[in-house]
Amino acid sequence: MLTEKFKSPDDVAAASIKLLESGAEHPPSIPKLLSLCQKPKQHAAHKEISRDFLLPQLAKGPRSESTEQKLTALREQLKRRSGR
Repeated sequence: MLTEKFKSPDDVAAASIKLLESGAEHPPSIPKLLSLCQKPKQHAAHKEISRDFLLPQLAKGPRSESTEQKLTALREQLKRRSGR
């Protein structure tokens, strides 16, 4: 789970992708992850995401197509950031 040991927004986003891909989170938090990648200096987003992932999520089943598209967009953002 995400804790204070994750200092950089990239660490939080990378851990978040792992949680999303394992089905641990539901789609509404994906836009928060995208906004964190685009605006890493906004620590309120960092704390909000950490809080969301600390909540137990029981959502199971296949992800929707829109969720898959959002995950793809998130991965693209992370690739661009890590490439700089």
